[in-house]
Amino acid sequence: MWNSKILYTSVFGISFSIFSLAANALVVSGNQVYDLPWGEDNVDVLDTSTLNINNIHGASFINAYQQSTVNAYNADFIARLNMYDDSTANIYSGYYSWIQLFNNSTANLYSGIDTSWFLMAPDTQVNVFGRHVDYFNGRVTGMANDGSYYNIELRSIDNNGYILEDTFPTNVTLNSVPLPAPLILFLSGLVILSRLGRRKGNLFSGCKQVQAAAN
Repeated sequence: MWNSKILYTSVFGISFSIFSLAANALVVSGNQVYDLPWGEDNVDVLDTSTLNINNIHGASFINAYQQSTVNAYNADFIARLNMYDDSTANIYSGYYSWIQLFNNSTANLYSGIDTSWFLMAPDTQVNVFGRHVDYFNGRVTGMANDGSYYNIELRSIDNNGYILEDTFPTNVTLNSVPLPAPLILFLSGLVILSRLGRRKGNLFSGCKQVQAAAN
């Protein structure tokens, strides 16, 4: 089963790379900050630039190089997100067919995104932020800060993009974020009210028993 996936990954990856080079890609470079407009299919982010995705239409292919940053704040469907050269992806939303990390790149996950393939080369890093998050045998689970749930499978690849069978990424850091202070106070108030209600109920029940005995 995995042999076919490995072959499919390699062939598919090469095909998409050729397509990306051949297509007229939007190039973001010169250390600029750029908000992705609607309708862009292919985007290359270079030279420590920043790409912000704030539209719900997403993009087809996004490639980040040279210590660039991709902020997926409000993304919809993105076919491929490829990170290279010590670049960083901050992912808050979106549906991704492929996410690939190469060359010391990092992905910070802040929401329970949907993805078919999340592939990590040996020198890459994934940081997961949420509450009660867990990572076991390549799968990230738990609750994100926005209330969504993680259920993401991470796969190991070599530096050429080939999937490594029976190998799970180890460069995964879980960051548990505490509940906001107002929410903690609210939950504490609910607990106190619940206890007071039980005490009041017990007191009322005791009074009825005393009254029945007196009669």
